[in-house]
Parts: sequence; structure tokens; C-alpha cells
Amino acid sequence: MSDTLFTSISNTEWSNVSGDALAGLLTNAADHDIRIMEASSAPNDQVTTGHTLNPGAFIQFNLTGRQKIFARGIRGNSVVVVTPGNGLINAPYSSDPYFDIASSKIPEQTVEHIVGRNPDIDTATDPEDVWNAGGLWVPPTAARIHNIVSTSASDVGLLVSSGTVDAATPTSVRDDSASFIADGVSAGDIIIDTTSHTHTVIQSVAATILTTLIANDGSAFNPGDNYWVVKATSTGASVVKLHVLLDDFTAIEEFVVLNGTTPVPTVNAITRINDLHIDGAASRATNVGTITATAVTDATVTAQINPGEGHHLSAIYTIPSNKTGYIKRLYASLNRQGGAGAAMADLSIWITPYARFGATGSRIVGYAGIAVIGTSRPSDIMPIPIRIPQETDIIVRCESVTDNNTDITAGFDLVLVDN
Repeated sequence: MSDTLFTSISNTEWSNVSGDALAGLLTNAADHDIRIMEASSAPNDQVTTGHTLNPGAFIQFNLTGRQKIFARGIRGNSVVVVTPGNGLINAPYSSDPYFDIASSKIPEQTVEHIVGRNPDIDTATDPEDVWNAGGLWVPPTAARIHNIVSTSASDVGLLVSSGTVDAATPTSVRDDSASFIADGVSAGDIIIDTTSHTHTVIQSVAATILTTLIANDGSAFNPGDNYWVVKATSTGASVVKLHVLLDDFTAIEEFVVLNGTTPVPTVNAITRINDLHIDGAASRATNVGTITATAVTDATVTAQINPGEGHHLSAIYTIPSNKTGYIKRLYASLNRQGGAGAAMADLSIWITPYARFGATGSRIVGYAGIAVIGTSRPSDIMPIPIRIPQETDIIVRCESVTDNNTDITAGFDLVLVDN
């Protein structure tokens, strides 16, 4: 591989290279260390001219005096070449691959930290799932509109302005047809991009331009995107964000402006809610009441935020369509404030494959017992992760407890890889 070709590739943020073209670059493979990191063939095989890349192959090029570059197969025998230090890979790879995934340095992979809590399990009510609504979680029987409502009138927001972005920078949004001052927009309100599902806080207001903080995910609003401006009108939460699966188990996001004790329906019909959290509130505030997402027709609660927590705490997650999950770490905590004897609890991890098609065959893939006076937090880091196929439900369940009012926290760390 000549320096000229290497320079050409390393200066390209993304380059689609055919298998034949890549093979042509490997004529000097003997002069460089070019190895398969992950592929269906034997690991660490040296690549030779004419080598056929399998979908998902992960190639490492080590050139003398150069940083490593990586190629990841994505479709057929084509590859994407990614170099450390470019616009997508913000810094060279670290020694921690999970840090690199979390900081978006490795394409086609993301991490999810699933945290659940059930604050009150009794000997007469077990088994219960580890989620903050308590009892056994019941999924919707079909894709359902969900009503989002609080038990407190203080959890309320007001949509004061909306429109389409004409121009934007990382810290400003312009809508030439807007009248932000007349609409009552003020510093501290949040602006939500309902197209790309990001949001930020408004710092100052002009007639058609809003100065903002950098968006929560670091991105800028895009011209042509639709937006909302929402004001917190009381002392609690004003907006919630849902990470949901649709009827085909495709993952999307949706914002809902709260209206206190009056239910607000979601726009989308939802089969699963993988996350629910507040994304707007009065200054330094969180939700005052219990916020629930209830499936219409079924009348079952799919997700819940308890008062003062701001986040749906649920050790329940469904792998989206076109993803594969890998559970890397499991943990559980038994929280006990007092008592002369040791409290004990047995926990299990259940999966239900093919959940999209209404499959009812579930099985246990992990089991643990906890016994403690006080508080314990055992953690199981897995050298070989548990592979979870797409469209599979994962549930952490407390099978039994020895004491009433047992408070259990549990969760898992999950890597999602594009199929």
C-alpha cells in the first residue's frame, strides 16, 4: 500500500471501497501488517491480494510510522474506511472499546445503560419485575397510542411557538416567518427539533432568531426541520421524551408536552417504550407527580416516572429491529435500611425472542441470589457477552424476597450492533 493511497484514504472521512479495489491496495501486504480483527474467517488472519471481505469484517491496517486505520464491512463486499482524528472519529481509539462506542468513535454500534428499580416488593406479591411501577410488566397487545399524564397539575408545559428552521448554527436557530418576541418566547424556554429529536435551552430572543446552548447531543438544528418552543408554566416537568418501538419494532423518538392531570396522546402507535424521561422542567426542577404512559384499549401502563425521579427506572428493554444486543454487565442491589436479620432476594433475567410476532415462549438466561444486612451491589462483568437477537424482550425479575418492603435495584449494560 503506497503512501499516496494511504494519504488519499486517510483524508477522506468516509470512503466506499469495493472488494476488488481494496485487494488492489494490498499488493504490498507483505510490507505492512494488515489483519482481520473480526470476520467469519479465522481471527487475525493476514489479508492477501484477492481476499474476499465478508459483511461485518473489521480490518486493521498498521503502517509503519502511521496511526491505525480501520475498515468495517457494511454491504456485500464493500467497506467503509474510517480514520482516527477525522470529523466522525474525534480522537484516536483508546484502550477501552466501550468508551470508544459510547463516544461514537466506532460506527454502527451504540451502548445502552439499563437501570431499574422496584422500591417495594413483599413476600405476598413476588414475583415482581424490577421497574418502578411495581408488579409484573405487561406489554401492549398491539401497537397502541399511549396517553401521557401526571398525577400532579404542576407537571405542565405550554407550546408557545412552532415553525420550520430556515437557518441554524450550533448556537442559534432562525425562522424568517417567526415572531418569537410576540409569541412570548423567553430565555430558559426549551426548543425542540421534532424532526431530528434533539433539544436545547434558549439563551436570548430576537424577532426571528433564537440564541441557544449547544444541543444536548452536540448537533445543530437543520434547515427544513420542524421545531417547538416550550415553556414550563408551573413548578414541575413540562416535556417528556420517549424512546419507543413502532409496530415493526423500528426505534424512533417522540416528545410530548405535558398537560398536568389531563392525558396527552402520543402521535405514534407504540409497541414498546425503552426509555421515558423528562426533557424540560421549571428551573432546576423535576417531575412533581407520577407520570405514566398508558396504552389505550389495553389500559396497561407501559412506562412510569415516579415523583422526583425524572426518569423511567426499568430493567426492561426490547432489542429494536435490525439490531443485535450484547449484554456485557449485569448488576443488582438490595437496599435495606435496617433489620436484625439478613434480607434475601432471588433475581432472574428473562428473554422472549420474536416478541414482535406475539411469541410467548420465554426463558431464563441468568439467575442470582442476594443476601445482605444493609446494602449490597454485586456486579457480573462478562468476558463473553450474552447475545440477544433483534425484537427480543429482556426483563430482570425478582422471583422472591424474604422480607416485606424490599427495595431492589438492577440493570445491565448493553451494546447494540447494526445487523
